[in-house]
Amino acid sequence: MTLSRRARSPKVRVNSATPNPIFRPLSIQRSAGGGQVDTATFFYDLGAAGERLMDGKVPTAHDQSVSVIDQQADTLDFDTDRPLFGGKISAQRLRLGPKPEQAIVVARLERFHFGTPLLGMPFQPPGNTVTKLYHTPFTFNPEVRGIVEANMSEADDPTFGFRLFLDPDSRRTEGASDTWAQSWSKWTLANAVYTLCWLLNGPEEYVSNPASVAELEAILGTDPELLKNHRIDYGLYLPEALDALLTPYEFGWYAKPTIFDEDGQVLPVLTFYKKNAGTQVDVKFQRPGDRLDLAEHNVSGFDLEVELSSTTNEVVARTSRRRREATIELYKTWAEVDDDIDIDELVEGGPEYEARPHVWRKWAANEDGSYTSLGRPEVPTPFNDLDLPIFDGVDAVYPRRRKLMPALTLQDGAPKGPGGVVVEWEREPGDWVRLPPNPEEVEGDWAYNVLEYELGIVFIGKLPPEPLHAQGAAARIRVTGTIEADKAYETVAAKVATSPLNDTHVLFLDLASDFHDTLRRGDSALNEISTVDESDDKAALDAYAAVVKDRRDVARIVGQIVLEGADHPEYEIGQVVTKVAGREISLNARSAASPLAPLYPEIVAIRLDYQPKQLTTLFLGAPPGRLPPVQKRPPEPETEFV
Repeated sequence: MTLSRRARSPKVRVNSATPNPIFRPLSIQRSAGGGQVDTATFFYDLGAAGERLMDGKVPTAHDQSVSVIDQQADTLDFDTDRPLFGGKISAQRLRLGPKPEQAIVVARLERFHFGTPLLGMPFQPPGNTVTKLYHTPFTFNPEVRGIVEANMSEADDPTFGFRLFLDPDSRRTEGASDTWAQSWSKWTLANAVYTLCWLLNGPEEYVSNPASVAELEAILGTDPELLKNHRIDYGLYLPEALDALLTPYEFGWYAKPTIFDEDGQVLPVLTFYKKNAGTQVDVKFQRPGDRLDLAEHNVSGFDLEVELSSTTNEVVARTSRRRREATIELYKTWAEVDDDIDIDELVEGGPEYEARPHVWRKWAANEDGSYTSLGRPEVPTPFNDLDLPIFDGVDAVYPRRRKLMPALTLQDGAPKGPGGVVVEWEREPGDWVRLPPNPEEVEGDWAYNVLEYELGIVFIGKLPPEPLHAQGAAARIRVTGTIEADKAYETVAAKVATSPLNDTHVLFLDLASDFHDTLRRGDSALNEISTVDESDDKAALDAYAAVVKDRRDVARIVGQIVLEGADHPEYEIGQVVTKVAGREISLNARSAASPLAPLYPEIVAIRLDYQPKQLTTLFLGAPPGRLPPVQKRPPEPETEFV
């Protein structure tokens, strides 16, 4: 049974291998990420130093490094001594009044101690053996013309060994690739972190970088499809840059104090971890009436908040609006009586053309009902999912004008006209001829434009196409293109009975930029062409919404747990705290009835206090509430009409 705890007396070194007893630690705080700097405060004993507060001035080139080690003997023991802090003195607070003269010194691990800010993108251009920085956007695996492309070069920086960049537009042809003579691949998260660390903090003057990519891969993984068009802003120092890179993928980092040499210099080492996947630990607080045993009791007190206002237990998510490549018939947009006007009278600029510019020229789908009043028997009622069931009867459209978009079908040499659509006329029943036609087969002026504000085309030649005019009432035109609906695919990850929140709190996600319901219909006239730019992400959206709901259907647990003493090396940033043992207070953020794996708060900062009482404070952060990164199949390489 343990009934007492030994007080700690950390040794402070200031620009020296010899501990300086004039500096007495007051507190040390370390935090995860770059949001707060690691800080240590000290009482500077003016009396012991034989100094008084006078003749003060702002220093020039101030440079005092501080190392703090929990070291009980005079000589260092690398196995048992505990490094607590490494940084530089950055502030002091002076007090002169009724009480003795005092000086409080503050040391920090500032962001500029992590090297230089991000100022350029590293390349090794042809004919060079050194790394050069350029000012193109600093983007890992950029999206170029809708496709996520690899831009990690096989070339390494000759000084620090990190991977360099190779612009996708530097290798579009065989000749261009031969010019650079560098192969390429996609950046993994581990490679990206390694390059950032060594690019910005190559000299490792105050902070130590990860030793290898393999070390990072063990934590961050090797998935080449994770990073997509991930841009880092220029001007960021390494702490902010790492936050910008890692946070979306639920990884974190902190600077772990490490004894660097026998002189007692403490050099923080960049340490990485998966959020909410750290070692599970508990804290100990005996029940009332139990005999005190410090082996079973380390909590001085705690202040925890469990709140449900941020709990979202139902998710509604949408794709971009549905799109379908379809072949639809277009109809005459003029009165039947005008069918018999002689074609020569419809010459551009003639009197009949001026009075009736649409006759034998403008063909449309009547999607908004504009041409219903013409009384033509072949013209349907306004275009909708009943008369033109291209959206599978899901009530996806209402009557209104809309634009005909380029066909999804892609193939070099495929026939096309303006706007990327395919237009056909029926030469004989069942014999559809694609435009622009072979001049040897069809006479007439077939030049046309796709209408900008309705589903249709207009022939723009000096005369309308003569073969169409000659067919009279039997003339038919159809077009193949893509039509956008008025509804997206929508999925609902519904509230479950085991939610900690009784009410329904809906989270709406507009994921139009990431998930799509874009398909070619089976009756498209282009189905014989195999290459098509489809995206059927409905099942992927269902799964994503379910994941988001499970992650957000939790209580938010935050606060502080104060431990007796400043000697708790068993706790570290990135660990998750499961419960207050003894009192058996669970910190699982899910309801007790949930079948899902528990989710616990994470240690996001640790503070050691030495005056007036020695304490350790664990700061707990809520489980990850961010949206997880979108993971889908990579898009196929783009193929264009020519």
